[in-house]
Amino acid sequence: MKNLLTTLTVIVCLLMGGAEAEAARRGGREFKVYGPLGGIAMDVTLPDGVDPEVWTVGATEGAGVSEGTGTTEGAGTTEGAGATEGAGATEGAGAAEGTGVTGRKCPMVILMHGIFSSGNIVPMPALARELAEAGIASIRFDFGGHWRSEGEMQHMTIGNEIADALAMWEYAKSLPYVSEIGLLGHSQGGVVASMTAGILAERGEEPAGLVLIAPGSVVQDACRNGRFFGAKFDPADPPEYVKCFGMMKLGREYILTTQELDIYGTAKAYTGPVRLIHGSKDSIVPMSCSEKFVETYGEGSELIVVEGENHMITLKKKKTVALAVEFFKELFSLSER
Repeated sequence: MKNLLTTLTVIVCLLMGGAEAEAARRGGREFKVYGPLGGIAMDVTLPDGVDPEVWTVGATEGAGVSEGTGTTEGAGTTEGAGATEGAGATEGAGAAEGTGVTGRKCPMVILMHGIFSSGNIVPMPALARELAEAGIASIRFDFGGHWRSEGEMQHMTIGNEIADALAMWEYAKSLPYVSEIGLLGHSQGGVVASMTAGILAERGEEPAGLVLIAPGSVVQDACRNGRFFGAKFDPADPPEYVKCFGMMKLGREYILTTQELDIYGTAKAYTGPVRLIHGSKDSIVPMSCSEKFVETYGEGSELIVVEGENHMITLKKKKTVALAVEFFKELFSLSER
């Protein structure tokens, strides 16, 4: 019964995201960031007081960023990139290059969802909203092959998602109103965030901080053992794809490449502050995954167990979100807000 309830919860969340995804596709969305599978749909949420229009002149282009089009109404809606919402205020100010106009700057967090999920599925919207209240901007997006973004789910791999995350990093760096950048990942998004942080560290571009919520490194064991969300297969020779939950296609390339990932070895290159958050009632990702990350990162990391929380962040969402936001508030010296 416990596994059945977990499966039903996952399916309900996926169907909720699917309806919005289909509407977005019919709307002919334009994209500002591209990954290996095509355009990446995203939503930028800004604190009150941060006006991207002030910074329009003098903004620089980043790698993986397309020209894009669309209008921005203060902290209102940005067409093409997704919705830009305002809530709360921000600290800091600076002169917009080439304009002679003073604009407020703020830190930003890039939010990465889990496998088969979306930037519009819990806990991402709540995280974006609460970060904005704390004076922190965020980008939440759909990885390639997921919902509103281009590409097919079957062609999703963790390597492709890391490429998406790196493209999003370059886009965030190109935003002149952004002062510093942190990363957050949930479930498989936690694996992607941890490896992206390690890759960036190797380049000398360490993110300011990292939050991993129930990081799903268990996907590697699932691929090696031939069992993934109810799908069974030969791990040495998987089919072209298998169906998870009877509806989501997991491709052969994902299964084979995930088996060979050096998840913790890549993640270890990052030496900045890390907070791991894991629900005590998580029946999908075992606590040992977070414990392994703490062991990997050492003294600069901490693990907080949320009693009664599940993997989907639907039982103790307020507490889980607060712990993530609290970390970034302290990191960015916004604790007094």
